[in-house]
Amino acid sequence: MHKPSRLKSAYNKVMEKLALTPDVSFTRLFAFKLVLGLGIVGAITSMLVIAFCSNLQEDFTYKGFNHFFVVFKFPVSVIAAMLSVIGLIALAHRSEQSARQIKQSAEQIKLSETQNIFTNYYKHIEEFEKYIATNKNINNHLMTSQPDITARDIYTTYFPNSKSGNGYQIEPLFCDKIKSTIIDILNHLKDFYESEHEDTQALAKAKACFLNAFKSQPKLKSLCEKRIIEQTSKDMNNDHALHYTIFEQMYYTLEKYIYLAQFEATSEQLSVYTSFATALYRSGGFLEKVNIALFFLTKKDFSLDRDLSWQAAPVVYKVKRDSRS
Repeated sequence: MHKPSRLKSAYNKVMEKLALTPDVSFTRLFAFKLVLGLGIVGAITSMLVIAFCSNLQEDFTYKGFNHFFVVFKFPVSVIAAMLSVIGLIALAHRSEQSARQIKQSAEQIKLSETQNIFTNYYKHIEEFEKYIATNKNINNHLMTSQPDITARDIYTTYFPNSKSGNGYQIEPLFCDKIKSTIIDILNHLKDFYESEHEDTQALAKAKACFLNAFKSQPKLKSLCEKRIIEQTSKDMNNDHALHYTIFEQMYYTLEKYIYLAQFEATSEQLSVYTSFATALYRSGGFLEKVNIALFFLTKKDFSLDRDLSWQAAPVVYKVKRDSRS
């Protein structure tokens, strides 16, 4: 019952011995020593047998030397076969070494890439924190509104792919979920305003959507004015100024995102948001602002029409906060 397992164990041991380990030098391989030993022993043994069992005479002429290879043809063939097998073993061993070197090189490249990603990630964080600390607009309009949120928290929210090295571009503010929520808020505000402040239910819906979005969405939460959120939570639905407060907060969020995006956004990305903000800033009444916001957010290509006067807004957006209430 135990014979098969013993044979298998013995076979495995032999195969381990014969393995062409790439870390071991060729001359120290067991396979090399085995073939070399068998070849030399076989050649010497066969030469001795031929010499003692054959009636040979000394002949140092060229005929004698030529006859030597005829007489000892078998031992010479054994040595030739031995050298051929050793050559094959050397070739196989060299292939194993090459495969190991390729594998090690790939691992080193991967390790180097991982280290580069790790280094770049923390360097990017360091640069972002430095940008936050030295940028007057960020400090005045962003960090003071949310003292509990750090620059690292904002970085994690707006650069989620940087840790894996998949990109250092800032995340867009209006993802599908946020854009859909903002559109709902704007529609409710529009209904309230067009009803001449009579549709308090629309205002209540706008307030509920607003508070839910700005408390649960990390992108909005990190940029919101804490005092306005608290004020909105306390305000009654029949407060006619509430719709201005809600819209103001959404505008300030857009403004802060622009300040933030100047760190790592392309001119094309930034110009879309600055065009939107400039259009809102230049517009007149509340209803016009809401309609502009809805027009922008419902555009398929997320940009404004060329024939609109605010399309040529500057890339670097500066808000005159002192001129707004």
